[in-house]
Amino acid sequence: MGVTVISTIIVTGQPDRLREIATSLNVGTDAVDSIISPENGSLEFSTYNGGGGLLRYHGDRIATAYPDVVVRGCEFYDCCEDPTLARWEHGTTTYFCDL
Repeated sequence: MGVTVISTIIVTGQPDRLREIATSLNVGTDAVDSIISPENGSLEFSTYNGGGGLLRYHGDRIATAYPDVVVRGCEFYDCCEDPTLARWEHGTTTYFCDL
């Protein structure tokens, strides 16, 4: 059995932009496992996989394609207690750290 990795990303921005991002995350090989789109100006989605690395992949991809949004996220491996935290603003990584 592989290691369970949970990646959660929260994107904040204009509602039209968030709907566009949500639509792009529902198709193809980039599809995510769950999307929560509350009406408060944020979009939250999660992926569950055994390899990790989707936090950086999705964060970089969204921040580059949509520099007008703020992307925050965390990734947690169930086999250890060291989450990864990250934030992107204006299309660039503000911080990316393993705790």
